[in-house]
Amino acid sequence: MRERKNNLDLLRIISMLFIVSLHYLGVGGAFYILASLAASITEFYNIGSGNVSLLTCNYFIASGLEALSIVGVNCFVLISGYFLINGTFKCKKIWQISLTTIFYSLSLFLIYSAIYEFTISNMIPSILPISMSTYWFITVYIILYLLSPYINVLCNSLSQKQHLMLIVILVLVFSVWKCVLPIAETIDDRKGYSLSWFIVLYICGAYIKKYGVKLFKKNCFNFLSYIGISIFMVIAKISLILASSKLSILAKAQNLFYHYDSCTVLLASIFLFVFFSRIKCEGVFWSRVIKFVTPSVFSVYLIHENFLWREFWWNELLRSNAMVSSPVFIVHFLMSIVLIFIGCVIIDQLRKGLFFVVSKCRAFWVREVK
Repeated sequence: MRERKNNLDLLRIISMLFIVSLHYLGVGGAFYILASLAASITEFYNIGSGNVSLLTCNYFIASGLEALSIVGVNCFVLISGYFLINGTFKCKKIWQISLTTIFYSLSLFLIYSAIYEFTISNMIPSILPISMSTYWFITVYIILYLLSPYINVLCNSLSQKQHLMLIVILVLVFSVWKCVLPIAETIDDRKGYSLSWFIVLYICGAYIKKYGVKLFKKNCFNFLSYIGISIFMVIAKISLILASSKLSILAKAQNLFYHYDSCTVLLASIFLFVFFSRIKCEGVFWSRVIKFVTPSVFSVYLIHENFLWREFWWNELLRSNAMVSSPVFIVHFLMSIVLIFIGCVIIDQLRKGLFFVVSKCRAFWVREVK
C-alpha cells in the first residue's frame, strides 16, 4: 500500500481545479469569444496610449489564467509516475476507474435522454466510454497504467545517467522539436493528448522520485519559476499576435507555447510538481479536507466534462459565454470553478453512498442465500 502524501494529493486537487478552469475558458467559449472580439491588432497597438478596452483586459486575464492552468494534466501524470515507480500493479484499480467512468457516463446519458432526446449516436459512446475514448484522459490513463509495470522495469534497470539521457532524448523528440520547428511533421502531432506524451511524463515523474530531484535549493524558487514561465507564455502569445500583423503565418503559432507537450508547459509542470513534492501539509483540518476530496477528483472530471452536459454546465447554467465583456469576469470565473468543483464532489459522495448501500445489500443477499 503506497504512502499517502497530503502535499501531492493537494496538487491533485489543484490540478483538477486547473482543468476545470481550462474548460470554463474553452468549452464555455469565453476564451474564443474574447479572442475574436478583443484580440484585434489595432486594440493591442493602442495599449501604449492607454486606450485599452474591457474586452482586451479580459483577454489578457484569460491568457494568464490559461497559462497558469495548462499544467493540470501534466501534473496528474507526473504524480502517477512518482508513485507508481515503486508501486504494485493492481487490476482492482482499473476496475474501479472503469466502473466509476461507466456509471457516470451511463447515468448522465439516461438523465439527458429523459429530459431532452434519445439517440443512438449518444448511446454508444455513453455505454462504451473507455473503448470509444469518450473521456480521452481516462482512456489514455488506463492504457498508461497497464503499461506501467513494463515502464518500471525499464526505469529501474537504468542507471541515473541513462535514465536522465532517456528523458533528454524523449523531450527533444516529443517537445523541443515541435517548439523549435513547429511546421515540421513530428511523430506525435496531438499536442500532448496522447499515450506517447503520457509515457514521457511518467518517466519524468519516476526520475524525480528515484533520485529526489529538488531543482532549486530554496523551494520558493521552484514556484517562482512556474509563475515566471507562465508570464513568459502570455508575453510570447501577445508578441506573436502583434508580429502576425507583419507576418501572417505567425498567427498560427500564437498557441505554440500552450500545448501540453510544449517546452514551456513541461518546465512549468515540473517546477510546480517539485514545489509541491517538497512542501509539508500536516494541519489536521486541511489533512481531513484533502483526504475527503482527493478520492472524488477523477469524478469531478467525469461529471463536468461529460460530452452531453458540458455545454449546459457552462453556457446555460453558469452562462460563462455571457460574461466575457463583464467587469466581474474574473469573479465569475473563480466562483464558477469553485461551484462546479464542489458540486461534483457532492455528487460523487452521493454516488459512493449508493455504492456502499448496494455492496452491503449484495453481501446480505449472498449471506442469506448460503
